[in-house]
Amino acid sequence: MRVLRSTLLSLALLLGSCAQATQIVIVVDSDLMLTRIDVQVSSTHSPPTHATADYTMAGTPPLPLTLAVYPRSSADIDVFIVVVGTEMDGTTTIERDVRTHFVPGSSRMLRILLAARCLTLSCAAGQTCDETGCRDVTIPGDALPSWTGSAPSLGGMAACAPIDEQCNGLDDDCDMMVDEGFHLASDAMNCGRCGHACSASMGGTTCTNGFCAGEQVTHLASGGAHTCAVTMGGAVECWGWNDQDQLGTELYEANATPAIVAGISGATAVSAGALHTCAIDGMGRCLCFGDGEAGQLGRGANLDSAMPASVTGTTTFTSVAAGVAYTCAIDTTHRLVCWGANESGQLGNGSTSPSSMPAGMVFPNATAVSVGFQHACAVLMDGTAWCWGANGQGQLGPGMDMGAGTPIQVPGVTDATGVACGRQFSCVLHRAGTVECFGANDQGQLGSGAMGGGATPMQVMGLSDATSIGAAVAGTHACAVRMSGLLACWGGNASGQLGDGTTMARRSPVMVSMPSDVAAVAPGGIADDGTGHTCALDREGRVWCWGDDALGQLGNGSYTAVTPPHPLLVLGAM
Repeated sequence: MRVLRSTLLSLALLLGSCAQATQIVIVVDSDLMLTRIDVQVSSTHSPPTHATADYTMAGTPPLPLTLAVYPRSSADIDVFIVVVGTEMDGTTTIERDVRTHFVPGSSRMLRILLAARCLTLSCAAGQTCDETGCRDVTIPGDALPSWTGSAPSLGGMAACAPIDEQCNGLDDDCDMMVDEGFHLASDAMNCGRCGHACSASMGGTTCTNGFCAGEQVTHLASGGAHTCAVTMGGAVECWGWNDQDQLGTELYEANATPAIVAGISGATAVSAGALHTCAIDGMGRCLCFGDGEAGQLGRGANLDSAMPASVTGTTTFTSVAAGVAYTCAIDTTHRLVCWGANESGQLGNGSTSPSSMPAGMVFPNATAVSVGFQHACAVLMDGTAWCWGANGQGQLGPGMDMGAGTPIQVPGVTDATGVACGRQFSCVLHRAGTVECFGANDQGQLGSGAMGGGATPMQVMGLSDATSIGAAVAGTHACAVRMSGLLACWGGNASGQLGDGTTMARRSPVMVSMPSDVAAVAPGGIADDGTGHTCALDREGRVWCWGDDALGQLGNGSYTAVTPPHPLLVLGAM
């Protein structure tokens, strides 16, 4: 006799103008002793929705559980489902991935079984495991059996048992409506999503249009395997790997959910390096924390720190860029200074000696700076672009055969508005919206469609309206936000960090299927590990992440990579 217990969930997802007859009812069951089941469902034009069944809760009815999925519009076709079960010992998980599609005007049922045999069965790429063995991940919607409108019966147990409606994002009473009677747009106790109460620590107690006051994100940064954001209320939140205290805590372990960094208020900017993080607070101080072995925290000593503390000196800053063991920042008078590791001249001060405090002025009139593995680039007020540091792949641009300890001008660039440095490659954003890249191109990180790389700038294919760019500080991919709010990415893709639903490197940009217009992008990752992730900030102040998640860098509460062409919402969920 089965002893599994679960909360029966009937989740109405993507409610829109389409008739309710167009739906897929997902029925999840298992023949394993599980303590938890997590379900993520997304579709072509809608953000993922999550449901969790906790078997440790007393008094819950037995499996199966159901999720009713509806399209948002006539263009909403494909459906992506990820189901993860956790066994009793809490150490072994079982996962099923399924892709299908809506059949207009038709109700279909998709049964997903987390089968014991799948714990020892390894399936090929593009396949998933169920009770019958390995099968294709994609199941055509018209091959699914019809849903008759009544609850299915599996093993004599109904798939949907109504209970009183609760504020939990689910259709508890099985009436095809979610959280009816709860004011999610204005109720401070249930702002945006039920159980998400507004508080003073989040910047305010007022809920407006699904956001607590001060909760929207204004700035975003990704590092080697962690991500940080600045909220409108001036708080800094970080998530991901924390082996060197780069999340601002001494836990020395990964954290898969965003957590506020103590000791920072009124923040205006944040930058995540490989193993350290820096932020600009409301007084213009540059506060750094994490790995400090090379002096990259700027405190006059080569020491790690879990607590944010100001960089040595009295300078006030407007922006900061954290790299691999070094940091650069621009002050309120447009002076650019750097500190930390300097073996390749990446501090730009003419030497190769490290410095644990700002090591002299690099430029007097900088407007933007980006740092990569062992090189950096800056844009000046006159629109010129300059680079310095290592140059093994031509990442400093034409005219240099070796590294440079002081900045050299990128020839022919007089209209630059932004720069982005990755691992051994650089990109320049021109005022007209075009992007040129130079340096390494083994993973297509120059975006030109060509195979070879080098010091000669190559124009990124198909981009003529870019408004901002970003590159993984120690990785091999880059992205650009377009004027229309679309997002384009190119380069390395081993972890699905390009968001195109594959793990294939791309030598020209691919469009990321985002459910809302993008305002900024923050690629992250470390090329030596073959990992990468990307996070984007939409125009409503919400953060979305996808790609590698082994260390929690996606911030979704799990440690499971997300590679379908649908990013995963982290902050500001409504």
